[in-house]
Amino acid sequence: MGSIAGGWALNLTMLSPVNKIADVGIAAVSQPNPCVAGFGLTNLYTITNKGPDVATFVAFTNLLPAGVEFVSATASQGAVMVTDGMVVANLGSVSTGTVARVAVVLVPEASAAGVLTSTATVTATETDLNPNNNSASAVATVNLPSADLALKLAAAPDSVLLNGLVTFTAAVTNQGPQLALDTVVTNVLPAGNLGSLEVSAGSVEVVGSSLVWRLGDLAAGGNAALTFVLGPTNAGWLTNSAWVTSRSTDPVPENNMAAYGLSVLIPAPSIVAARARLVSESFSPPNGAIDNGETVTVSLGVQNVGSASTFNLVGALQATNGVTPVVGSKNYGVVTSGGPAVSRDFTFQASGPNGGIVVANLQLTDGARDLGTVQFAFNLPGTAAFSNTAAITIPERGPALPYPSVINVSGLTGAVSKVAVSLNGLTHSFPRDVNALLVSPSGKSTLLMSHVGGGYAVTNLSLTFDDLAAELPTNRQITNGTYRPTRFGAPVSFRSPAPAAPYGTTLAELAGSEANGAWLLYLLDDSGGDAGLVAGGWSLTITTIAPINALTDVAVGLSTSPASLFTAELFTSLI
Repeated sequence: MGSIAGGWALNLTMLSPVNKIADVGIAAVSQPNPCVAGFGLTNLYTITNKGPDVATFVAFTNLLPAGVEFVSATASQGAVMVTDGMVVANLGSVSTGTVARVAVVLVPEASAAGVLTSTATVTATETDLNPNNNSASAVATVNLPSADLALKLAAAPDSVLLNGLVTFTAAVTNQGPQLALDTVVTNVLPAGNLGSLEVSAGSVEVVGSSLVWRLGDLAAGGNAALTFVLGPTNAGWLTNSAWVTSRSTDPVPENNMAAYGLSVLIPAPSIVAARARLVSESFSPPNGAIDNGETVTVSLGVQNVGSASTFNLVGALQATNGVTPVVGSKNYGVVTSGGPAVSRDFTFQASGPNGGIVVANLQLTDGARDLGTVQFAFNLPGTAAFSNTAAITIPERGPALPYPSVINVSGLTGAVSKVAVSLNGLTHSFPRDVNALLVSPSGKSTLLMSHVGGGYAVTNLSLTFDDLAAELPTNRQITNGTYRPTRFGAPVSFRSPAPAAPYGTTLAELAGSEANGAWLLYLLDDSGGDAGLVAGGWSLTITTIAPINALTDVAVGLSTSPASLFTAELFTSLI
């Protein structure tokens, strides 16, 4: 326990002020806190008066800190304005126990990142016995935004001639999630002459050997592009490189840099093979293709797809790949860049396997310059055999069984050039009654035999049909052998499903038709009393070609009217 023996004393000094007294004070707060650079920040100032008298002519002063952009200032009373980086307000009178408020909206820049302090003061005309509360600071933490900037480069064309022009493009995209502050692209210029410059936002300038593109703030999801034209001065590989930066933090820095390369070419001719045309053939009849062992003259065309014309192009035909030159070298002369094809005739003998390929190789030179080779590939005719060994029964009168007999052909390439047909094991007591019709997959038909051999019976006969052979006898014994399609006597009409007359008279009429598909053989006995059999069925030998020139079946017809007339009368012939 204890005590104060002498008690206590209080000394008061009393005065009678001449001026009135008002204790004005100010408090400050920042919202939001922390905040993000580039986005709005509100500093809210609250002015109070603790009396005892009314505070009059209350003045508010706020010096704006560095690194901010002023947006607005409002006051709950009085008037407010901004001047010379300072917000000032005349709040008028503030009664004892009341408040006035001032709100200042700012946007912090990237340079303000960290702690941002904004101080304001308040005064009145009355005497303020407590000046310590006449100022306050709004303190906020400013963070940099996060922005994923992506840079892509492109160029057109993909290759360019020396001293030609190429257009480069640098495209920047802000993939978010926030604003990219003070975005800058630096593009190192490749060697060349700089042409026009264009940007979709901001400004660009040449700094040393680089383009510096300042495009400012780029919103999330926004994009911008820089385009410039360059005339390369060095041949070879040309690389354009650039990078993008900003004051924001980038969560994916790997896509901030890019490079794009292209070839700068020295103008030169580039010769490619154009159309080949068959001029002449040594084999007769000609078939529009190159045969094994045949000597042919072929027009070989070349075209210049390069960037410069030739001045004395020479093509030398090489003795390779089944080609033996007879006339092996020709002068093409000037072949214009981008111009039409130029052709020269070359004569050579071809050799190769059945259905093989021969290749004409032209070695090209232009003066002392070697321009490489061009190649022309030609398919040799291919011959293949197919058969249906099932027996064909010929009745005393009417269609054979089966009707038709079918051979399905597949795997052939090219168009039909030649067809040979064989009946294997024909037996009949009166062969004149036997009629045979061949129909190709394209629907073309050839009458193989009709009303031949008279009444001379045949037994197990092997007949082959070929246009180059002799005709079958009309009324004498038929023997084993090869014959051309032959018809005697009245025209025959095969029953359905065979096609209706007229029918072709040569196998050559099947040329140019489709080789693959169903080949049909119709046998018909058109007179009663005798029957027969093709015991071994039938077979086909088909030669196909890949024509060099387009195939054309040119036909001519002739009609005359009237059908009969007297001497010296006029008649009309229509061709």
